[in-house]
This record gives sequence, C-alpha cells and structure tokens, in this order.
Amino acid sequence: MQHPRVVISRALCGALLFGSLVAPLWAQQESGSRDTESARQAEMDEASMQLETVVVRARPSRLPASLETFPGSVTRIGTPEIEAFEDFANDAGGLLTLLVPGMGEAAPASASNFEQTIRGRKATVLIDGVPISTPLRDGRHDIRVLSLTALDSVEVIRGASALYGNGGVGGVVNYVTRRPAADGIRFATEAGTDVSLTHAGDSLAPFFHQAVSGRRDDIDFIADAYVQKTNSFFDADGDRIRPSPQGQGGIADSSIVNLFGKLGYTRGDQRFEASLLYYNKEQDTDFNEIILGNPAQGIKTRVARAPEPEGATDPSDENLVIQGAWSHADVYGSSVRVQGFYQTLENVFDYFPGFFPGGGQSTVDSEKVGGRLDINTPVRIAGEVRGEVLWGADVLSDETAQPLVDGRIWAPGIEQDSYAGFAQARLELGDRFEVSGGLRHEQIDVEFPAFTALFSGDEVEAGETDYDTTTFNGGLSYRITGPLVAFVSYSEGFSVAEVGRILRQAGEGTDFSVAQLEASEVKNYEAGLRWRKPGYSASIAGFRTESNLGTTITTDLRIARQKEETFGIEATFDGRVTDRLRLSGSVSWIDGNRDADGDGSLERPLPSNVVPPVKIVGIADYSFSPRFSARVQARHSADRDEFDQVLAFGEAPIDAYTVVDAAFNAELGRYGRVTLAVNNLLNNDYFPLASQLFSCCADRFTEAPGASARLTWSVEY
Repeated sequence: MQHPRVVISRALCGALLFGSLVAPLWAQQESGSRDTESARQAEMDEASMQLETVVVRARPSRLPASLETFPGSVTRIGTPEIEAFEDFANDAGGLLTLLVPGMGEAAPASASNFEQTIRGRKATVLIDGVPISTPLRDGRHDIRVLSLTALDSVEVIRGASALYGNGGVGGVVNYVTRRPAADGIRFATEAGTDVSLTHAGDSLAPFFHQAVSGRRDDIDFIADAYVQKTNSFFDADGDRIRPSPQGQGGIADSSIVNLFGKLGYTRGDQRFEASLLYYNKEQDTDFNEIILGNPAQGIKTRVARAPEPEGATDPSDENLVIQGAWSHADVYGSSVRVQGFYQTLENVFDYFPGFFPGGGQSTVDSEKVGGRLDINTPVRIAGEVRGEVLWGADVLSDETAQPLVDGRIWAPGIEQDSYAGFAQARLELGDRFEVSGGLRHEQIDVEFPAFTALFSGDEVEAGETDYDTTTFNGGLSYRITGPLVAFVSYSEGFSVAEVGRILRQAGEGTDFSVAQLEASEVKNYEAGLRWRKPGYSASIAGFRTESNLGTTITTDLRIARQKEETFGIEATFDGRVTDRLRLSGSVSWIDGNRDADGDGSLERPLPSNVVPPVKIVGIADYSFSPRFSARVQARHSADRDEFDQVLAFGEAPIDAYTVVDAAFNAELGRYGRVTLAVNNLLNNDYFPLASQLFSCCADRFTEAPGASARLTWSVEY
C-alpha cells in the first residue's frame, strides 16, 4: 500500500499536468512575457509603500487592516521582493536573514534554523496561519520547509506576540501562499542551475519550476511544482563542505520536491478555499567520513567519500499542510473566517555513532489538527467607522515525539490540547491618535506516557501538566506630521516548556517540578518612529524584552531556565534615489543578559546562539534600461566577544564577516527572462555564525560556501 503522502504528491502532480493540458480549452491562452525590470521595480516600490497600508484581512492574517499606524514592528515581504531574492537562492531562511531586521543569521547550506532567532527569542512559524513549529520538541527545521515559489508574501511580527498562541516569544513568521491574480489562465515556467565557482565538478544543482493558475467566474485555482537535485557545496578554497554542515541537517546531495495547490470558490460575500502544500527533502550522500578540524587553531572540518554507516537511513525533512477555510464579508455587520487544518512534520537527523548507545539516528515527528475562528467587527462612532475588534477562538491538538529510527524512544509522544479565546481592538481617536489593545486566554493540557529512558535505562512514569495564561498587549500611535508616526507598545508572548528536551534527560524519580515544565512568558516593550512619503521610507525602533524562564542551552545541551532580558535597536531605510537607482537596508543591534548563578541579578551576557552579533544589510537595485538591470546585496555580521570564560554553548568569541552577492537580469520579451546571480561574489573565506557557535565541536567547524553562480531562465505565458 502506498504511503498517503506519496498518493497526495502524485495526485497534485497529476492535477498540475491536467491543468496544463485543459487550460487552453477553458480560456484562450494569453501570450506575453514576464514584466520588464522597470515594471518589477515599480512593483517593489509599491509593495514597500504599502507596507503600512496593505489590507491583509482577506488573507490568513490577524494583523490589522491598516499597518500605517500599527504600534509595533512588522516586516511584510511582498511578491516582488521574494522573486528578487529567488534570483540568488530558493531559501526562506536566507530571505528572512536579509530582509527582516533583528533576525538572526541563517546557516548557509543547512536545513536547520537552530540559531535563527528574532530579537534573541524563538519565533513561531505558520503557513497561512497554520502552526508548523514543534515547541514540544523543537527540531528547528520549521523556517526552511517550503519553497519560495509557493509564496505570495511573508509577514513577520518582530517582538513577543500571543496573537497566534503558543510559541511567539520572539515573534511570528507567517508564510502567505499564492492565489491567482487575474482572470484567464496563466502559466509560469522556470529552469536553471546552481554551480560552485571554486569547484564546478560535483556541484551542479539543476532545478525546475512549473506553475499554472486560473480564474473564471466564481472559481479560481493554482498549482505549483518545484523540484531540485543538489550536489556538493564547496568553500572558498574549493574544498568539499560537510553535507550536514553543523550536524543539524543539510541540503547538499539532496532531492527536493515542493508541491502546492489551491482551489477557491467565491460567491457574493462568501468564499470557500482549500489548499495543500507538500515539501520533501531527502539527502543521499556518499561523503560520510568526517575529517575533524581544530576550532582553536582555525582548522576547518572536512569530509571524504565513505559508505553510509550500518543502520543509518537518509536524513530528510517532510512537511504537509492541508487547510480549508470559509469566509463571509457580512454576517450581521461583521466579517467571519473559519479555518480547519491538518499538518504533519517529520525531520530525520544525522546518524551519530558515538552519541547514542550503540549508535543511532533521531527523528522529530509532529502531527497537528486544529481550527481557527476570526470575527472582525467594525467600531462605529457617529455613523463613521473609527476602528475594529477582531475576536475569535483557536483549538489545537498537537502530538510530537522524538524516537530513534530503530524504534528506541528518546523523547516519548507528548500530547498537547489547547483552547483559546482572544479579542484585539483598534480605535482611532481623531486624526492623529490611535490606540489598540487586546488579550488572549489559553488553556493548555500536556501529557506523556511512561517510557524507558534511553541513556539511563530507568523507567519513567507517565506525567501530565496543565497550564493556562492570559496575555495582554496595548499600544498607542501618534501622527506627528503627515509622513511621521511615533508609537509605543507593550505585548506579551508565551511558550510551553520544551518538554521533549527535558524528558530526554529524565531518569527514575525525576522531579518534573524541579525540571520546570511550566511555560515561559515574555514581556516586550517597544517605542519607535516610522517615516513614509512617496518613494521613501525609514524607521527606527528600540525594544526590551524580559522573562523569568529563558531558553539558554548549556554545554550538555540542556536548557538553563533562568531569568533573561534582551534589548536593542533596529533601523531601516528604503528609497528611490533616482529613476534608476533604489537603495534599501537595515541595521540591527541586540544584546542581553541572564541570571547564570540564580541570585536574581542578570550578571552574565546571553550567548551568541540567542543574541546574534550586530547585522548590517545594504541592497542596491539599478535599472540600466527597461530590459537590463542589476542588484547588489551585502550583509555584514559583526564580531562578538562578551565572555572571559566559556561556561555555556555559544559563549566562544565570534569573528566578523561580510558577504556580497550580485545579480544581472535581461528581459527577452516573449522569450522570457534570464538572470545570472553570483553568491559570495568576493569569494570570502569565512566561518558562518552557526559554525562558530559549534567551536566546541571539531566535527562541525565547517566553512561557508565560496563563490557560486545561479543561472535562471523564466517565462510567463
């Protein structure tokens, strides 16, 4: 019997092919080429200008209808910006690193987002509002388990938020998937390859993307498929990089498939919508011998050809999201949206011969079923709409486990049921002031079965814990002048304890009250200025967060649940300097401290896996003509050396590095568009932040990829 996900994958492929065949019978094929680069730049400018005004209520978002005076920091990455980044890589982690201030560095060539925090805290990740993170046992592979080709936009709330429930202590990343934009049938075809410029052999990574979308009368659909076969990555010296660079999973020597489909029906004020997203990355490598480096001497980890260890299976990431929604624009004066969803996530990690008794390979398996109800009620004063109240409820059932591939239990199946109600209000007070605020109450029940501890062999009794919390947020914005808005805000977020990590260390008689299974609550204080006029925008925000229970990982990979605080400043700029040149960028500075000795004072700096170094980003887009354009993007990660003695993971000194990328685009009219992009243009020889965090481990001290090229041909018709 075939695996149900295999059946789903084949069915979606069939639907894609079927749509391609029957589309000409449904509507006359529209010919034409992809928009010219000047039009693309205009779209990017418009998307930038609409950051604060775009109406997102029709999408699966709980942000207010207008973000112009939103009292907080939100980054919305629109379709033109996503497409511009795709010229360099199909990597959601890299996209967020570049375009989201306060976002930690994504590890190149990695499948993990282990070190990628927002403002020093872990964010919760959603796809169309469906939670895909695994807070019960966080494998940290949630940011990269989809293809950018399926996305319309990305919304990132920077700072603690309980708007979507458990996990948003650092913020929220909500991937919003595509939907048809015009009547008729449209096709998009894309093909290309990545290749190392320091070692072309064994580095070709061809990819192919095909999409078809259509709209006629009340029905619309979109089907999208992206496939890629990667080979090895090579550093600036032309040496092969470990397929799993930091031992947390990698994308080298992998087969990647992303399938996405959406079907919608609109009738008057009502809309029905269903979608499916399936992502699978499976790694099959011949380079399994690890040649140890020496971090103290700056000697990198290398690999050699060797067979896979006996008992090992191919590492992989698999993500399936199925959701259906019904919405109505007017139910007794309110708009209503009801959503149901099913989601599974499976991460198979590397084989470790020495870590587990007798060798072993772990997986994180998670399955979620849930629903959301959003009701948006306008607030009228003297017959005029002056605000809104968004209110509703969430239900979620989550089961997550971390067994070994051979069947042994490392962390047992942990079940969580949660129920929540919320209300979020926004009110305009005259032409200058706007106030907002809300609350969310959540009840969470967590339980786990009896099991045999993997390392100690002790029998651990079954357990359970209940948790309920009410979180608040409030904010005030004031329009100083037409383009200048000031804001202050307070928000709270929470995350249940990572029960799976605690249970991995359990033994007979473990006192789970001492292990602190209670949730972590984070308070976020923020103030800032936002300036916007046609063609230009800028912002600056300062923030401080605090929590009584933190998430610092100790040297033995346990969680030190100590009091923590973070603070920092973020600044952004975006402007069209001339008709041909557009400049944008950001600066992020974050710092923080923790109570390492438990005396109540925050005396020790937070490690660099929690608080990343200063990040500076600059992007220049230049149009030579309507047919030819170029982009240069640069990212600088500063050094950080806060510790006189290394007591915990991530406390070793961090060295600075700068990476410059460039792309050249040529429009070919009806024949499409060609792009040549070069990543790490200057072939900088450096260790990325993720490798420097693992300076304790001679098997994970890998260099970043050297210069590489990505050649893409694409056409719309």
